[in-house]
Amino acid sequence: MTDRRKISATEVAVPNRWLRRSAWGLVAASVLLSPAGFAVDLGESSNKLQKAHEIDRQYVVPLRLKGKRAIQSIEVLLGEGFRCDLEPYSAIGLDEPPMATCVKQPSGFGPSCDDLIVGLRFERLSGIATRADLLRHLDTIKVQSALPFCPYKPEVSAEFLASRATAEQALRREIEAAPLDGNAKAAYDRLLIEGFYCGFALEPGSNAGAARLVCTKQPSGIKFCFESKLVMEVQWPPEAKTVKQLFGTLPSATITAVQSSCEVPALKRDGPLL
Repeated sequence: MTDRRKISATEVAVPNRWLRRSAWGLVAASVLLSPAGFAVDLGESSNKLQKAHEIDRQYVVPLRLKGKRAIQSIEVLLGEGFRCDLEPYSAIGLDEPPMATCVKQPSGFGPSCDDLIVGLRFERLSGIATRADLLRHLDTIKVQSALPFCPYKPEVSAEFLASRATAEQALRREIEAAPLDGNAKAAYDRLLIEGFYCGFALEPGSNAGAARLVCTKQPSGIKFCFESKLVMEVQWPPEAKTVKQLFGTLPSATITAVQSSCEVPALKRDGPLL
């Protein structure tokens, strides 16, 4: 079995986002950069690449994301259960266009792609230097490509679980210092600008009025908080009758409560801390 990389809280974390910024980056990430830190399971990598290709042909392409305005494609993916972020530039200085990375967990496509990522690459546009800039241009900028990717699941040391309560206290203090209660669209925009992935969550069998706004951030910026997660209760307007209509009604929706947590992925069971 391929060794899995264990991530320490003191490690200088470079976000995984840069690996998704181009088709070649996605292939390299899947084939070469397993969570073992360059340990390669070619069989598993091949399965992930094949699965991503199938998902692209059978699911992503029929969504017709390419050529749409960015806001339209993001709205489509939010309606499909994804959470999306905004990435105005490459985190490692690559000459890449702005993009959004959208994540669905679980994807519904089986264990080889339980977490599904779809990267939306936008056309180049001058004047986009920050997430706030990109957010302002989502109505006009077009999607050049939409690429699915099946990532490896991260594994961390047991320190993250042991220190979870302390990390969650730090996260709660951050939220209390800048409350999110109030207009849902304002909260959504603010969290996107802060680097969160945001989307909607709905329990099976529930109607759209019970949907929550869920935002996650990795790395969180808080020691031993691998991924910060905010779950917001929302009072939706009557016209929000389906999940696909939630995004359009955000300006009329109100956040009534916020729950925060630090999510811990699978724990490393053996081997040295890398």
